[in-house]
This record gives sequence, C-alpha cells and structure tokens, in this order.
Amino acid sequence: MQIMDVTWGRAASVWWSIFWRTFLITVLLAIVFGFLTGFLLALAGLEEKTLLWGQLVGIACAIIGGVWAVKKVLEKEYRQYRLVLIPSNEAQMQQSLEN
Repeated sequence: MQIMDVTWGRAASVWWSIFWRTFLITVLLAIVFGFLTGFLLALAGLEEKTLLWGQLVGIACAIIGGVWAVKKVLEKEYRQYRLVLIPSNEAQMQQSLEN
C-alpha cells in the first residue's frame, strides 16, 4: 500500500468534504427536530423551556451530523486517493502476539 503525503490541498479537500456534509445534515436535522421540539413543548404548555431544549436538540443534531459526515467521507473515494483506517503499530503487535 502506497502512503501519500498529507498536503495542504488534500487536507483542504477533506476538510471541505466534512464541512459541507456536516453543515447540510445538521441544518436539515435541526429544522426537523427543532420544529418538533418546539411544537411538542408548546402543546405541553412549556414554552419557557423552548430555548434550553432547542439548544440541546441543536447540539445533538450537530454531533450526529458531524459523525455522519466523517463516516461518509471515510467511505468516499477521491480522484487520486481515499481515506482508510489501518491498525496502529501497537494494534498490529498485539494481534501478532495473540496469534
């Protein structure tokens, strides 16, 4: 397996891939779940809790969106490369000791 250098251009490309996916899915999740949260709190007569719950839902959406985006980027194949996860040297040594 050939290992490529980490250049600024490649880093920017990966960052952009993660950023726009995170932004898009976070916005979509926040719209849907923010609306549902506000609607349900209004039905329950708990309008004073809307800000707190809205912030918590927004944070949860951002975490979910970020993890989803990273997973998608790890599955993506770029023109010249793809990102892969390989075992660390320590994990490889431990595995060879177990065998």
